[in-house]
Amino acid sequence: MTTATKNTVKSVIVLSLISVICVGLLAMANGIFPKPDTSAKLDTKTVALLNEICYSESYDIAYGTYDEFVTSFNDKNGTNYKYINALYRATGDTNHGRLIVEAVGNGYQNGTVTVLVAYNIDKTIMAVELKSYDKAKNNYMGGNLVSSGALDAVFENLKGSSGNVGSGKDLMVGTGATNSLNGVANAINFANKFIESVDESALPPIVVQPLESAPIVRYAKDIELLGGQHE
Repeated sequence: MTTATKNTVKSVIVLSLISVICVGLLAMANGIFPKPDTSAKLDTKTVALLNEICYSESYDIAYGTYDEFVTSFNDKNGTNYKYINALYRATGDTNHGRLIVEAVGNGYQNGTVTVLVAYNIDKTIMAVELKSYDKAKNNYMGGNLVSSGALDAVFENLKGSSGNVGSGKDLMVGTGATNSLNGVANAINFANKFIESVDESALPPIVVQPLESAPIVRYAKDIELLGGQHE
């Protein structure tokens, strides 16, 4: 084997090793920083929360065109820690047609906070509810904000507002959980930005079918039949 041939073989081996390493690193990166999962379903926990902020006899997920719209909005504006997870709609007689956005924001050390924001017809905030949060990173959220009732007070003050609600400091001071509140503010601000871009006339018509044949619809009265709330 000539020197030139040996060098060629070595180069091929080195390039192959580099390719293997790059593929491995890419796979690892995808595992550590997965793309946001924007799929959503109306499970009993979600329906119970929707009942609290925008009661209706039934709900649906605004599907069809808006599946693509949510994805497009996230692609243009979202990050791995800030995105729209779902757009819900009240389909019962009570609050008929009102929209509720499920949004994720980044708090302390990019620990995520998920909120549900219900909107009035004029797209001002009707009510807000905390759905979940990264307990490992936003460890002050539970005691300082949730258990104390401070977060409920924050949400109450946001009713009727729109646009940018500011940062955690703007929402409330002196809680010792400003970074966690930043996650709440980021999620709400992102939801507000999204709802402003929603063209309600493009939403699919509301068609409520029996629960068995329409799994994307959940009836408020059937929560207990579906197994009650769960994490």
